[in-house]
Amino acid sequence: MTRAFRKSTYSSADRECVEVAIDDPHTIAIRDSKRPDSRTLHVSAAAWASFLTTLRMEQWSCLLQASASPATATLSTSAS
Repeated sequence: MTRAFRKSTYSSADRECVEVAIDDPHTIAIRDSKRPDSRTLHVSAAAWASFLTTLRMEQWSCLLQASASPATATLSTSAS
């Protein structure tokens, strides 16, 4: 079976990345973009969705923490 793997839009040619493909409505295939002929990891669509949700929550958590940190507040003040 030929899969249509996709690489993240955040990826560039010189970065390591994974590619994903939908095997069927219930299974996601994941592979290393630098080694497309290597083995493929298969996870359920539900597990993949949960993984992506967790990543998005972590991303927002990091952004919120950075904006609330005292270090960012002192960047806009000038020394007297």
